Amino acid sequence: MDGKSVEKKNALTLLQLGLEHFHPYIAGLLWVTGMEAIFDSRRKDKFKKAICDCLGPQTLAFPNWHSKPEAPPYTVEEVAIPLFVLRNKLAHGADLRTAATDAKYPVDLMERVNLTPDSTATTQALLLSEAACYLLCQVLQKVL
Repeated sequence: MDGKSVEKKNALTLLQLGLEHFHPYIAGLLWVTGMEAIFDSRRKDKFKKAICDCLGPQTLAFPNWHSKPEAPPYTVEEVAIPLFVLRNKLAHGADLRTAATDAKYPVDLMERVNLTPDSTATTQALLLSEAACYLLCQVLQKVL
C-alpha cells in the first residue's frame, strides 16, 4: 500500500471489501471491479484480452485445487466475458436473466452449473462470483 499506483491500492481494497461482504454477488462485483481497476479495460473484449494477457488464457480460474482430478475445469478464457457481463448487470442494476438474451455476448447467469462433478448445482452467477476472488488474487500476485 506504500506504492504510488492508486489502481493497485484500489484493487487490493476491493479484494478486502469483497472478502468482508456477506452477499456473494456484491462480493463478485467488487472483485471484478478490482480487476477493472488494474486493467482499465472498460469493454468486455478488452477485459478478456487484458486478463488473458495477464494470467494466460488456459490458466485455471480455481487454482491450487486440493484434489487435482476433481479440480474445476474453468479457464480464464472461458470465464472472462461472463465475469464482465455479471459485473455489468450488477453494476447497472439489471435483471441477471437478461444476460442470456444479449445479442453479442449471451451469458445464462441463471444456468445451473457444478463447480466439481460431485458438488451441488449452483447458478453460473455464483460460480463466477467465486471465480472472481481467485482471479483477482492471481492478478494481484502478478502485478504487485
